[in-house]
This record gives sequence, structure tokens and C-alpha cells, in this order.
Amino acid sequence: MTYGIEIKGGGDVLQIASNRIMSGFKISSLGAGSTIPGTTANVFEPKLILVKPSTPASGAKQEVYIDKRTTEWSVVDQTGASISVNYVIIESFKNSNNTPTTGTYGIQIFDSSGDLAFDSAAVGTDGVTLTSTADAASYSGDYLVDPAIITDLTQYVLIDSSFYTRSGNSGSEMGFIYANNYTIGSNTRNGIYFTGKFYFQIFEQLGSSYLPNPSQILTAKIGSV
Repeated sequence: MTYGIEIKGGGDVLQIASNRIMSGFKISSLGAGSTIPGTTANVFEPKLILVKPSTPASGAKQEVYIDKRTTEWSVVDQTGASISVNYVIIESFKNSNNTPTTGTYGIQIFDSSGDLAFDSAAVGTDGVTLTSTADAASYSGDYLVDPAIITDLTQYVLIDSSFYTRSGNSGSEMGFIYANNYTIGSNTRNGIYFTGKFYFQIFEQLGSSYLPNPSQILTAKIGSV
């Protein structure tokens, strides 16, 4: 490059390049509730949105799905009832308000168009640590057969592929199950699991089919780093 700045991490991986469409990321929103603020019904969001429910009691599980048909995305359980979760929304500086902060410390990086590519003062004191990843189709959707994504129930999961469209005996759901020593039949589940299922009814016959994860799965820890 002939101008600007490049930042590389371990393994010579390029993280920020001010003369390319590459920018740093920041936490734009942290909170708790049964809806995800800033989202729009049936619209793809160019953000990383991660959620975490309260840890279920020993012997129980908590299913988490995102109903994207509502005005703001709603967080629901397997019955479609609203549940409250902790959420974190991560945006690149390119996709968020790129107005530089003011202050007496830090570093700001601009691209050739004058747009903010990174602002250390805007990152804040909360950090995101990626703890696991899984490629698309790594899980069948049957949480009683598949292994846990991760066993730590304090982790957040990326919800970009999650949805909920069930209505009676039809529709589909895709999301995550937080299981705390939960036993069903001969299976005991501990950890965070991917789940996906399609339900259908043909005349009086009810049926279902499992759905594998269509995109990458991420888990992360949120906190000061």
C-alpha cells in the first residue's frame, strides 16, 4: 500500500486496511430484553448479533429462537412465547455511524474517501472474545445426536441463521438450546446445542425433518479484555 495503515494479527492475518473495504468492529449496543433493538422485520441486518439466555436450572433446558417477522426481531422459546436474553450487537465502523469521537487519546484511521475505518475511543471497555466456530452443515439439527457446540453456558451465540415460523403443526424453527444436565430418555445434554426442525402435516399425518445449520456458528465471551 502507498498510504494509510494496515494492521495484522497473529499468523499475518490482515485485520484493518484503511485503503480497502476493511474496518475494525465495535460493540454498538449491549442490553437485555425480549426484542433486538435496531432490527427490522424480514430484513437482513449487516451486523453481528449475539444472545445469551439465563442459565437454566440443573435438569432443565432453555430453547432460543429469533422470530424475524415482528417489527423488531423477537426472542422466543419453542412455544413461540417471548423470553428475555442478554444481547450484544457488533458493527463495523463502515456500517455504523462513522462520525469520529472527540477526545485527547486514542487512534483514528480513515480510508481514501474520508470515512472512518477505526476509532479506538469508540471501541469502549467491553471486549468480544471468539471462543468457537463451526462451519455450515456441521450439525444435523438433532440436538439429541449432535455434540454440544460448547459446554460453557455463559457463552453468547451468533443468531444470524436463527428463525421461528411455527404455527400449530406446520412451519419451522432454527436456533439454540442451552441445556444444564438435561436428561431425556437415555440422553443427558450439557452445553449449547444447535437445533433445526421443519414440521408438516399431510392430511391427518404429522411429520418433521431436521435442518442442518446453513451458515457458520460462532460463540463468544463478552466482557472487559
